[in-house]
Amino acid sequence: KSEVLIVDFKTDQPPPDIPEDVAETYKAQMAAYWAVLRRAYKGRTVRAALCWTDAPRLMFLPEDMLLEALKSTQSLV
Repeated sequence: KSEVLIVDFKTDQPPPDIPEDVAETYKAQMAAYWAVLRRAYKGRTVRAALCWTDAPRLMFLPEDMLLEALKSTQSLV
């Protein structure tokens, strides 16, 4: 397989409509998972998504959003 998919289930009601409206804590959480798995699965595409159980809907988080969340988190440390 050439792709790794990370999915976290969330129960927010109602869920956000677009990735930009996802809570910062969720973005940071998914960015951390994404960063670790990118190192573990070198050479593979790693994608992160949230599965909103209230909708139900699978929402992919763009790579640039995950990178930004990582940078924001690192600046807090």
